[in-house]
Amino acid sequence: MFWFVNDGGPLLIAPRRALAAWEGGDQPSAGRTITVEWQYDPSGPATDYDRACAIGQPAGVIEIGDSWGVVVTAEGSAAWLGVGILATVLVQEDSAEETLFELLHALPEAAWKPVAASAVIDGDGLLLLHAASTLKDVEIRTPSDTESGLHWRRHSKPSTSWSLPH
Repeated sequence: MFWFVNDGGPLLIAPRRALAAWEGGDQPSAGRTITVEWQYDPSGPATDYDRACAIGQPAGVIEIGDSWGVVVTAEGSAAWLGVGILATVLVQEDSAEETLFELLHALPEAAWKPVAASAVIDGDGLLLLHAASTLKDVEIRTPSDTESGLHWRRHSKPSTSWSLPH
C-alpha cells in the first residue's frame, strides 16, 4: 500500500476526464469567475482550490465542468484500500492495510453517510490528487507489480495523484 502524503489542504477524487476542467490553484481561464467566501490567496482571483477549501464537511461533491469530484477535507495521509475505498490517517506507523480494514468494519452503520446518491466513472478511472493541483501538474509512472494496480503520478510541485485501474 502506498501513501499519498498530504500537506494539510483538501484532496480531490475525480474521474480523469473531469480534470481537464479542474484548474486547482491556478487562476481561472477563459473569463471564468469563481465566487467563494474565503480565499487561500486573497490578492488574486478565487480558484478551484478555494472551492475545494470551502467544502464544510469531511467529504463533499463538487462540480467540475460537466462532471463531478469528491473533496476530502481530512488531514493526514491517504491510501486506496481496494476499489473505491479511500483511507485517511494522521499517523502511518500502525496503519497496515489489515488494521485499517479492521477499523473500517468495526464502524457502526450510523457512522456512514452517503456523499452522493450515485456517480458515473468512465473507463479512465478515478484520480486522487491534492486539490491545488491540475492534471498538467502530474506525470504518469507505470505501476509495478507491488503497487496493486494503482497508477502513481508525481510532479515537482510536489503533487502526487493516484488512480484506480481501468
